[in-house]
Amino acid sequence: MRAVVGRWTDQLGDVELAVEEVPVIPTGWTSSTVPLSSYVEETATSRPRMVLFRRPLEHRAEGPDELEVLLLTVIVEQVAEVLGLPPEDVLPGYEDDEE
Repeated sequence: MRAVVGRWTDQLGDVELAVEEVPVIPTGWTSSTVPLSSYVEETATSRPRMVLFRRPLEHRAEGPDELEVLLLTVIVEQVAEVLGLPPEDVLPGYEDDEE
């Protein structure tokens, strides 16, 4: 994970990495899935934040190895979204299992 984030430190700038237990689901949420991560834009009083939600990630994975793979996937996709790049550029050799 550090290799992914460390490679893009200059481009990510002041983005803070954070872990929270669970996401706060807004009223009117229509998705059938719980988010695994979120990106929170910068405000006048806080830096931008990339947040991983620990309990949904652990619940989705069936063991430590699967959790590690899931974390890598979530981090690569979040960094890609924040930087406006394809995930393959963020981590060469990355393959999305959903394709």
